[in-house]
Amino acid sequence: MTWDEERIWTTLIPRRGRENAVSQHWLSEVTGIPARHVRQAIERLIVHHGKRICSDYSRDGGYYIPATDDEVEATCARLRGHAIKILQREAVLRRVTVQRLLADYQFTLFPEDDHAASR
Repeated sequence: MTWDEERIWTTLIPRRGRENAVSQHWLSEVTGIPARHVRQAIERLIVHHGKRICSDYSRDGGYYIPATDDEVEATCARLRGHAIKILQREAVLRRVTVQRLLADYQFTLFPEDDHAASR
């Protein structure tokens, strides 16, 4: 982990549960890390380090460590909805179906499967 990632992770650990969510701005002030870098570090903590960090974009929301399966499910449902809307927009721009985009993404996301299928 980078220093920024470690600092943010350490700050988030006690923030267990939705009711303890903290904003990107708050994390920036407490850690001294610019807000844009906070967002990038959180993405890396999740994607590259497997840290379970949830987010809630409501007025009093922010980032937090999930305390329940329901909190994880709520974040995943919001992420899925956002991803579907983005795919729908891309499909319209490319004049293809969402199914076609998903098929194309299979090769992008899992290139080793493509190699195995062609053997």
